[in-house]
Amino acid sequence: MSNFYKAAVQIQESINSLDKEIISVFLTGGRSAEKLYNEWKFLDDFKKIKNTHFFFGDERLVESSSLDSNYGMALRSLFSKGIPNNCKVFPVKVDLMNLVDSIRNYSLIIPDEIDILILGLGDDGHIASLFPGSSSLFEESEKFLLTESQNHPFKRATISPKVIRSAKKTFILAFGEKKLKVLKDMKDSNITLRDYPALIVNNPVWLS
Repeated sequence: MSNFYKAAVQIQESINSLDKEIISVFLTGGRSAEKLYNEWKFLDDFKKIKNTHFFFGDERLVESSSLDSNYGMALRSLFSKGIPNNCKVFPVKVDLMNLVDSIRNYSLIIPDEIDILILGLGDDGHIASLFPGSSSLFEESEKFLLTESQNHPFKRATISPKVIRSAKKTFILAFGEKKLKVLKDMKDSNITLRDYPALIVNNPVWLS
């Protein structure tokens, strides 16, 4: 039984415990997420999941057909057998000619209350597409932001710290030795939010 399978079970159990008309789940991208999704899709409870809306915490601003699209990756992994009944998936509709509109439009559909937020931890301590040293780490008025980093490819859109803090339950994927080192470094009292954006999250559940 892999750690990714165990993580998928833990996330699904959290969803199962919610008694709501509509449940909001925010997905993430990356290699760890893809491995998680390829385990999650086979769970019986996922196949039977209902009334769940899936959003994306961040997205590379590329066409959805691109191999670099988080939405495209989710379609190839988590939703490769189709979207469960009475569920919806909300991609970031990327208008490459007007990225501002893409971001503004997604801001309008993001729910005010997030039930389940899944984030991946980067080797540099970033989460979503909030990177070390970014001024976006201190943005508290907007819900969805344009962001980029010299150390990461593509312009991106990401949920803001405000949205991250609104989540009822947040899971952070931290698989592998490099991520474990980041977790260890984050315990240093001298480490700041500018150093490791993952410090934004209040009381996360670490999956490793």
